[in-house]
Amino acid sequence: MKNKNNYILKVYVDSSFDPESKQAYCCYCLGGMLIDNKERTEFINLGKSSDSAYTEYLGIEKTLCKIEKYLRASNISKSKVKLIVYSDLQSFARQYNKWIPPPKDFKILSCYIRIMDLLSKFHKVDVRWVERGQNIAGKVLEKSDIIIKKNKDKKPGESKLTFGKIINF
Repeated sequence: MKNKNNYILKVYVDSSFDPESKQAYCCYCLGGMLIDNKERTEFINLGKSSDSAYTEYLGIEKTLCKIEKYLRASNISKSKVKLIVYSDLQSFARQYNKWIPPPKDFKILSCYIRIMDLLSKFHKVDVRWVERGQNIAGKVLEKSDIIIKKNKDKKPGESKLTFGKIINF
């Protein structure tokens, strides 16, 4: 969505961690301003992780890196983009909005600092908490977990799901 030479970009992000295999995945759903007017839903293999909390922060960081790469390829300056991030990680939304202090765990804090650095380059940022049931990326991740667990060799990649299809799950 373009608005007076500025762009609005909405992203839903969620991550999943399997405590047995230590594998972590992230899913993000991108909408709003898109050059080709196509929504994007993509999975990111985060590799091995130590815990669920770290996986959530890492998922947000990797999603922001993907958005940065997309904007660079589209020749759009982040200074012209209003970014709205939807996450079911309530602590991150509260930390970003300065309602609670940043995380204390070193690994999570390092990731949080990198996230804040990535967000600082955007024209305006709004981080919103959404319940897991309302998180579009969470719904996609929930549906895909069955596929990932059944077919261990399958690597997550782009999904053909759209916001409209996800809402009707």
